[in-house]
Amino acid sequence: MESNQLVSVEKGSWVQAQQLGIPGDGLRVWLKNFGYGKVFRTQLKDQLRHYICALSDDEQTATFDRKAFNEQHDRP
Repeated sequence: MESNQLVSVEKGSWVQAQQLGIPGDGLRVWLKNFGYGKVFRTQLKDQLRHYICALSDDEQTATFDRKAFNEQHDRP
């Protein structure tokens, strides 16, 4: 996702993904016209990258952690 993508952590409050404090296990956010997802941040050299992960079930998305993200991210 783009670093300037607007997401909402708290209803009615929008912020760019790059401005979020994202913990290692990701941060649950709301994306307009999409729904809930979990944002993860990685760093490649000097560039931050943001990823949104969403599963069909909100509870599964909420429990999706860094280990699961890394497994998906590193798949060939």
